Amino acid sequence: MALMIGVALGSNVGNRRKSLDEAVDFLQTIAPLAALSSYYVSQPVECPPGSDYFYNAVAQLRYDGDLLELLDRLQQYEIAQGRARQPGRLTCAPRPIDLDILYADRTPVVTGRLILPHPRLTRRLFVLEPLAEIAPDLVVPGGATLTVSELLARCRRDFGKEQVCLKIV
Repeated sequence: MALMIGVALGSNVGNRRKSLDEAVDFLQTIAPLAALSSYYVSQPVECPPGSDYFYNAVAQLRYDGDLLELLDRLQQYEIAQGRARQPGRLTCAPRPIDLDILYADRTPVVTGRLILPHPRLTRRLFVLEPLAEIAPDLVVPGGATLTVSELLARCRRDFGKEQVCLKIV
């Protein structure tokens, strides 16, 4: 049975729009897209000073497979596109592409390599803005009772002065 998987896409190095376009094409080789948000521009969060703005989006996939295999494929793609993985790094490094699994239906997952829902999903405007565009009534798995729209409103209230995320027209 296929799961509805949320995947966050981000890029802040090189041609960011092209990187997102190519990542969307790649995702479609893995599973059918159920939805794709518009592209957003956001300031870097927890990144080194001087990091460029990110382009972000969220895709929903109908995925029928092992979640750790999906994680491996996403990470292999990131590396092939020039992302350098730095284990243990506390701040995010600039990257041509970042693909993060956000959730897998209403199935919480906790392994040494993957935690779903993504542990920082509810505190990131650059994730919640595009996710609210395509799934405003989604209740994030793992026992939360708030919809994505409600989480977005809370995030704007709590972090809106620290984070900026705007739809690209």
